[in-house]
Amino acid sequence: MDPLRWMELDAPALLRWLQDHHGESETVLDNELRTQLRDRLAQLAAEASALEDVTRVGNVLFYTQRGPGTAHRTLWRDDEGTRTSRTTVRRSR
Repeated sequence: MDPLRWMELDAPALLRWLQDHHGESETVLDNELRTQLRDRLAQLAAEASALEDVTRVGNVLFYTQRGPGTAHRTLWRDDEGTRTSRTTVRRSR
């Protein structure tokens, strides 16, 4: 059994747990570590591709993907039976 399942089932208990641990988190992150963590997350976000608009039609997934640092999105088709992906349309947005 998942030991964290209670977080999905009991919202009041989760809220109490978050409030209890907030102070600890603030103490640990209320320094240069927070700045380093924020900067690293921003760097990773800038380097990552983004998948959006995922839609399933039968056994086929359609989704758009935007490469790192680009505004252009490409429409992809992923045939689940063969596990092959291919570009369908490139579009700007």
